[in-house]
Amino acid sequence: EVEDILRHLGVEGDSYKLEPAGDALGFQGTYYSLTIENRTERYFIKSIPEGSDIVTKFYHDLGTFSKEFTIYRSILPRMKKFAANDLWCRCLYGKEGRYLVLQDLTLCGWKLPRVMDSDHVNVALH
Repeated sequence: EVEDILRHLGVEGDSYKLEPAGDALGFQGTYYSLTIENRTERYFIKSIPEGSDIVTKFYHDLGTFSKEFTIYRSILPRMKKFAANDLWCRCLYGKEGRYLVLQDLTLCGWKLPRVMDSDHVNVALH
């Protein structure tokens, strides 16, 4: 599937490196960093969580990934015309039920917070 992604991004035939996205690992997906070598391009790929068949079936049945796909591919692009600035990362490609290829925001200096502060904990709990 990486070849399909490269073809869609217009970098087919270029050397690339695909590796786990390190600290970005979570329970809502399996995350990868795709770096196009000899360029300054890097992408964030989110796919359905890897694991046992029961985990994969759970996420398919729950429909979370499908909803997220719809948000990135349909809803957010329509909302963009109402925003003065980009409020979210760009979704560059995706296959429903499989993966999303997103702009890698770490190139812009974004970092995942290690721990939520008390304000965020309060919001999450209420």
